[in-house]
Amino acid sequence: MAFTMKTTFLLTAAAIVPAWTLSVLQFGLLYSLFHNVIAGVLFFVGVDFLINREKDFPLYVSWNKYLKWRKDYFAGWYYHRKLDESTKDIRQLQTDQLLRILKYNSDTAYYKDAKLEQVQSREDYIRVHPLIKYAHSAEYFERMVGKAEEKVMTSESPIYYGETSGTTGKPSRIPLVDYQRKEFEKIKAIFANVVSDDVPTSRNVKKCMRIYYNVRRLLDKSANGTQIGPVSASSAVFEYADIFTTPPAGYDIPHEESTRYIHLLFGLRYKNLTKIETLFVSLVYFAFIELEAEWKTLVKDIRDGTLNSALQITPETRKTLMQYLTPDPERASELEAEFSKGMKNIAKRIWPKLSVIECITSGPFVHYADALRQQYTGDVTLYSPFYGASEGFLGINLWPFRSSVNYILWPCGIFWEFIPLENVTDTNPKTYFMDQVKKGETYEAVLTTPAGLYRYRLGDVVKVVDFYNQCPVIEFQYRSGQLLNIKAEKVSEVVMLDAIKEVITTVDYSIDRVVDFTACESLARDTANIPDVVAKSSTPCYVVFLELSIDGDCDLLALQKEFSEKLDETLRKNHSDYHLYRKKGAIDALDLHLVKPGAFQRLRRYMLDNSSTSPTQLKIPRVLRKTELVQYMWSERV
Repeated sequence: MAFTMKTTFLLTAAAIVPAWTLSVLQFGLLYSLFHNVIAGVLFFVGVDFLINREKDFPLYVSWNKYLKWRKDYFAGWYYHRKLDESTKDIRQLQTDQLLRILKYNSDTAYYKDAKLEQVQSREDYIRVHPLIKYAHSAEYFERMVGKAEEKVMTSESPIYYGETSGTTGKPSRIPLVDYQRKEFEKIKAIFANVVSDDVPTSRNVKKCMRIYYNVRRLLDKSANGTQIGPVSASSAVFEYADIFTTPPAGYDIPHEESTRYIHLLFGLRYKNLTKIETLFVSLVYFAFIELEAEWKTLVKDIRDGTLNSALQITPETRKTLMQYLTPDPERASELEAEFSKGMKNIAKRIWPKLSVIECITSGPFVHYADALRQQYTGDVTLYSPFYGASEGFLGINLWPFRSSVNYILWPCGIFWEFIPLENVTDTNPKTYFMDQVKKGETYEAVLTTPAGLYRYRLGDVVKVVDFYNQCPVIEFQYRSGQLLNIKAEKVSEVVMLDAIKEVITTVDYSIDRVVDFTACESLARDTANIPDVVAKSSTPCYVVFLELSIDGDCDLLALQKEFSEKLDETLRKNHSDYHLYRKKGAIDALDLHLVKPGAFQRLRRYMLDNSSTSPTQLKIPRVLRKTELVQYMWSERV
């Protein structure tokens, strides 16, 4: 009504007053319009904020988080449309990205040494520069890290050095430059725009239980003071620290099991939890296993407002955490009642509003995701939003409710090449560009990035499952180093896990689920100096270590014998090359060993105690290459 009366008055006045007054009246009309637009925007923002705010946060925290989400949301609208437009001509986009990256680092020592000034096209590039692995450029990276030399691999100084987990070999130190950070900001913005409407809890305006561990203790510094460490230790990981259920002091505990207990304690106290977040789904799975074992102690601490005296934490940390604890007998009774009913689908019973668990669920983590759903979380969405590595952020998943995990490969700031799976062991394999890959085919990914990685073999094997316009949409398969490969048969962890799952349905015992598995080639076992090893024959074979959750009692040795025979038969049926070499007698029947309950948890602890790997980044290797790990698993046999 105010707008109508004011506007009508101004228009009437314009018709009856002298012409020289029109400019004044026009200004008034514009002011009126501006005033009403601003009032409308403020009204929308106010209502939107009240709908999305977290009532358990202080007002200023809720407001800050809301503004950041909305900023990313609208920026994401812009970047999403840019992505739509640019991916309609992926060849041109990728060529532009390659030339931009090369120009960006054109004043570096490596650029000159590699004669990259000769490159004017992508065809020039593959002619001038070979495919490489980290060792090829290690000396240059060491000049940056150890000697603080400038403009060696990157034109700008790195903002961080990401250290790989070293699960399958010696850790590498990969630079991260501001160019890449800006690209990731675009990816996050698109995520905020596209996904937050489907998954409201992804907006980071509600409380979240983030399961991370003290990785800051693993940080080192380069010669010029730049931080070195796991990507999970980067300050960006803790960008939303004030919305986590765990207080900041909980992330500074060096002991993994004690940290996990703290995450569970503070998470359980908060009934209205809507999201759990971590790096790998295995970390959530381990947390629920501990919850099943420790729920009585956790409930007692919640009821009494206390902190388990057995936790390995310093007096200062204990004192700080106690400031956040008060007795909550009502919540403790709720939890006790639910836990007493059993652990099946416990997640939604203790957190009725829990709707999403954000974590990586593909590749080597598939069976953890299956076990988590089957036992603890039921229909809670498991969503892996980003595809990334120490080498950078590589893709985004815009389909949270798909049964398979698919990523759009990020086509900006990265130049992609792909080696067909059948050629990955060739000396100088042919590569294909983004516009040349085919749906349904599997490739090893090759990267060129602004961080000084040139035709770098990432080691990730991916399957092209679709296209976003012309940009490949992929499904992560496995790491190329994680293949059983005695005679060029190349049996992947995916093939092995599928065969194990198939055998479970056929054996004469009631098996609840696969807890975990790993394997090695018999040569690794026979050369590991294990006193009681007696090889079945001189013909090589696979050695599989398997932990099962079994319902009731059974003859474990009889189960082991039956499972071993049926697993070998199933591999022969499912994998033609394995069958061929078995038929020729070049590979012997596999040798399967059941391991004791908790063996893989103990293996995980052993690996953490004997390396600098972060608990957040640690991955159980599916193929054992290190002698000490083969020895360890051999000692865990039933």
